[in-house]
Amino acid sequence: MKKVFLVLCLFLGTSCQMFQRQPTGLSYYRSLWDQAVDLLRAQKTDEAEPLLREVYASAQSVEPELSTRALFELAEINERKGQWTQALAQFKECELKKKDLPNYKADLELPSRLAGLYATLGELQVSESYAKKVEANLQMYLQQVHVNQQKAWWAETFYHMGSFPVRFIDANNWMDFAKRFHSTSQYLIRSMEMGDPVWSERSLELAQNFFKKSFDLLSSGPTNDEENAALLGSVIRDRIDMLDVILQKIQLYKPLDLHESRVVWRFYQLVDDYQDQVKAALFKVRDAVPLSRESEKRNALERKGRLIDPSPSKAVDKTSKDPNL
Repeated sequence: MKKVFLVLCLFLGTSCQMFQRQPTGLSYYRSLWDQAVDLLRAQKTDEAEPLLREVYASAQSVEPELSTRALFELAEINERKGQWTQALAQFKECELKKKDLPNYKADLELPSRLAGLYATLGELQVSESYAKKVEANLQMYLQQVHVNQQKAWWAETFYHMGSFPVRFIDANNWMDFAKRFHSTSQYLIRSMEMGDPVWSERSLELAQNFFKKSFDLLSSGPTNDEENAALLGSVIRDRIDMLDVILQKIQLYKPLDLHESRVVWRFYQLVDDYQDQVKAALFKVRDAVPLSRESEKRNALERKGRLIDPSPSKAVDKTSKDPNL
């Protein structure tokens, strides 16, 4: 009898485990979301990604806000990996569901990300249209959230609006990243203006890393074309010209009083040095390498005012290492 009882207990226990329903309630998805956020903060992206995918795919009917926020994080992960097309598709889906995002993400971070991605992909007119949306929304937020009272929040928000994965830059994709930096560099500068010890410093570090990588790569062409001297010269000329355009735009965002933020002061000291390096590089290649078609096109756009943005109107909220750097 005891044997029969034991067998029955074992059978029932196994059956219960076999037919036990998987958790699908609200608390379950919130728990997954919290785990994913903790992993992202610990820079364990590979472990966070499957949790985010589950929240996005399975929580849409139960908790659409969590689902959309998970999608936003997935888009940022793909953006950091340099998977531009996939990131763009995910951010566009977020745009359709932006009512489920926090207001500041929907109004500021999302359109700035889209502007940057379209610039990266060379679709400058679309990028410009999103940039105009960002500026319009930004003016509204500046009236509602006073800068002097919320400097840390603004420094972080501007940082997220302008950040991109510098560590993935190489000789083959430099121009894509340069277009991205050109599109959103003003937000990094605005973050620096807040003088926040965390986010303003991160913005400065990101900009520094971009220029360091750029000058390191200035004399190297695409890995599969280095035997072609003429093409290599054209690539170098394109890079120098693009850096010149970027630095001209940065000068347009230079604050009248640099001493209001020591972070900004340090950045523009570096900018002066960067401009000297670009001028020296231009002098070396101007006669040796004629303007390429890309450079001629860019200079024409610059003269029309489509690459160099107008000067912005002046407006009188972690300590782990940033994965973008």
